[in-house]
Amino acid sequence: MSPNVLVEEISCTQIQVGDFVILREQHPCIITEFRTSKPGKNVMKKYLVGFDIFTGRKYEDLFKLHSNVQVPKLTKHEYLFIGEIGRSSPNNTLNQHPSQQVRESDHSKSEQQLMEISVMNEHTGQEKCLIVENERICQKIKEIISESQSIDQDWKVYTVEAMGKEAILKLEPIIDDLLNTTTL
Repeated sequence: MSPNVLVEEISCTQIQVGDFVILREQHPCIITEFRTSKPGKNVMKKYLVGFDIFTGRKYEDLFKLHSNVQVPKLTKHEYLFIGEIGRSSPNNTLNQHPSQQVRESDHSKSEQQLMEISVMNEHTGQEKCLIVENERICQKIKEIISESQSIDQDWKVYTVEAMGKEAILKLEPIIDDLLNTTTL
């Protein structure tokens, strides 16, 4: 798929907090902060700060106020969490023989660990594997796995797809609403 099909352009003046924008020419980010420069000798500019929706890393960029910026085309999905499949580093695939894999203790702290989880589309029953790059989401999944061993709890996984990749936005427990169900 061509990169131009995965993004569209809008005026920089329309960007607000909570919008999704491509920062640094390749990172789809959710905008958390922006400032507009005052008019003067130079062209007015808009300073944008956002977090990459895939990795959680912070990015900043500067645009001319009346220029166009690229925004990713987003598709949102809901899945049921099945479980963790494994962990890997970006330079290390999950399918390698254990003797070829780099031990977790050998990674530098700056090298990010990836987690692979299994999810299921509850409407179609189709299972899918997702690679989790965001450290905050990885930590939340670890907590869910340790809690779910003692509590029988199902979890819903909400994702967003952009630029040919899919990222987990949030996880929520599925709570059976016994008060609103009627029995005959």
